[in-house]
Amino acid sequence: MLANEDFVLEKNSLQLYPNPTSGSFSLSKEALEVSLYDIAGKRVKQFTKNTIKSNLYLVPDLKTGIYFVRIKNYSNNITTKKLVLSHLR
Repeated sequence: MLANEDFVLEKNSLQLYPNPTSGSFSLSKEALEVSLYDIAGKRVKQFTKNTIKSNLYLVPDLKTGIYFVRIKNYSNNITTKKLVLSHLR
């Protein structure tokens, strides 16, 4: 039997949405730097504080697949989220 304690969510956890996406995503908190890596670990896109204009990250140039989004916040904490990119037409 599962207890409620098994489903405790961190109140300050960072959310990435929508996921899956077809060309852009947003984050629930501001980020200092956001990098996308393919499943082989190669960095394929990077957003820095100079290129982050809003909370919308455009990725229409990337191929359909699974990516890892590495997010560095203003406290220099790093979080990694999985992003599924699916270009449905």
